[in-house]
Amino acid sequence: MLSTGHDDVISSLPDAVLCHILSFLETKEVVATSVLSKRWTRLWDSVPLLNFFAELSDREASFRFNEFVYSVLLALKTSIKRCTFDILYDNYHLAHLGFPNVIKWINAVVQCGVERLYIYIESYDNIFKLPISILSCKTLVVLDISTLTAKGFSSVRLPSLKILRLNETNFLNVQDLLLLLAGCPILEELLALHLEFDSDDSLTYQELESLSLNKLRIANLAGTICHFPLKALHNVELLDIEINKVYRSFDDISTFHNLTNLRLYSNNCNMNLLVKVLKHCPNLQNVELKQCHWDGRRCYGKLGGSNICSAVSFITT
Repeated sequence: MLSTGHDDVISSLPDAVLCHILSFLETKEVVATSVLSKRWTRLWDSVPLLNFFAELSDREASFRFNEFVYSVLLALKTSIKRCTFDILYDNYHLAHLGFPNVIKWINAVVQCGVERLYIYIESYDNIFKLPISILSCKTLVVLDISTLTAKGFSSVRLPSLKILRLNETNFLNVQDLLLLLAGCPILEELLALHLEFDSDDSLTYQELESLSLNKLRIANLAGTICHFPLKALHNVELLDIEINKVYRSFDDISTFHNLTNLRLYSNNCNMNLLVKVLKHCPNLQNVELKQCHWDGRRCYGKLGGSNICSAVSFITT
C-alpha cells in the first residue's frame, strides 16, 4: 500500500539512509527533493556524492549550470566521497568560458577531501587541462579522467590513490606519464587507453629502471603507443597490452610471476616476441589474442591451462 499524508514511510527513515538513497541520483534531482517537505529541505547538502551532468549548447544554459554548481558547492556541509563532472560543451566559445569555472569546482572538491573523482570534460575543438591541484590530493583513492590533457606539472603526490583510469589523455611525453605513475606509491589498478604524446622520445635506461609499481595488480594499456617500462608491471595479475607498441628490442622483459590473465593486442608483431613474452609468464592461466597479426598472419582466440605450454612448444620447434 502506498503511504499518504502523515503516513510517510520514506521521510521517516534516518538521514543516513535517505542520503544513501539520494546518492544514486544526479545532483540536480537531489536538490529538487528539498521542495517535498521541511524534512527534506536541508537534507540534500549532507549527501557526500555529487554527480554533475550537462550538455551545454548555448550561453544561457551554460550560465544556469555554472550558477547551479556554485550554489551546491557553497552549501555543502559534508566532506565529498565521490564527485563526477560529465560535461559536453557544444563549441569552442562555450568551452573557453566554461573551463575556468570547472577548474574552480575541481579545486573546491579537492579541498573538501574528495576520495573518488571522475572528470569527463568534452568539447569538439578544445581540450580541458587537468588542474594541478588534483596531483597533490592526499585523500584521492580513485581518479578517472577522459579526453583531457595532462601537462605543465613537475611533481605528483597521490599517496592514497589505488585506481587510476586515463582515457584519451594527452601528455607532453612519456616521461610525464611515468612522473604521474611514480607519484602513486600504492596504485593497484591502472587503465591507460589510447593515450597521446606530443613527443615520442624513447626512455633512457635510468628512466626504464626507476619506475616501480609494486602494488599494481591490474594493468590495461590497450591502444597506447609509447615506450613503457614493462619491468614496472612485473607484479600484475591481469594485463592487457599492445606489446609491440610499448616494447623496444633492447628492453629486458621481467618475469611476471603473478600474471594469470593476459590479453595481447597487435597489428604487426613477430612470433618470436609472442614466445618471449609467454616464456616470462610461468603461472599464466589464460591468454587472449585480440586483433592480432603475427608475421603477417591473422591470429585470434583464447588459450588456457596446458594449451599455453603446448602453444609455446609448438611455435618454437
